[in-house]
Amino acid sequence: MPEFSGLTSYFDPGLILAGVPGRDKVERSYPIPLASAELGLWCRLVAQTTGTISEDSTEDELREAAAAIEALPDLPGDKHLTLSQRMLGTAYAAMVADGVADPYIEYCGMCAYFYVLGGDQAAARWWRSGGRPEALRPAANRAQRRDQAKKAAKKAAPSTGGSRTAAATGTRKPASTSGTKSPRKSAGRGAAKG
Repeated sequence: MPEFSGLTSYFDPGLILAGVPGRDKVERSYPIPLASAELGLWCRLVAQTTGTISEDSTEDELREAAAAIEALPDLPGDKHLTLSQRMLGTAYAAMVADGVADPYIEYCGMCAYFYVLGGDQAAARWWRSGGRPEALRPAANRAQRRDQAKKAAKKAAPSTGGSRTAAATGTRKPASTSGTKSPRKSAGRGAAKG
């Protein structure tokens, strides 16, 4: 029977949140302990009700998951602990002692939640995006890129107060077909005359 070892090398050191500013404006790193079996199970149960979180999760999926988690009344363990306290473990107390602002702590807690569910990539997308993962995702298809280009053009276009012409918008007006005729075909065209 095969024997496998070295499991800790895959998860060591786990999640480290770096560059978190404290009260003194010094940026510190906080190692986040691996989730307990109970907490990991709870995170997966939450994910089943809010939708699966992965590296491909959209902004809407991440936001919906975050909102659903915040609304949950029954968390494992002490009922008085917040999601961030549970997810950050011992790092939570260290952040509070260092005077880390509440929005940063909550942001770090959500990052740790996404780490449990989606691993390094999902947590990294949340962290790098400032909570807006769509900022890192390219438009998925041509229609979305056109829509983004139109929105950007609207913002950049000066307001004239009147209607825009086709030349100003870059859109061509279809040619008129009224008054035009198809070319006549002669009966003998292309046929050998005999």
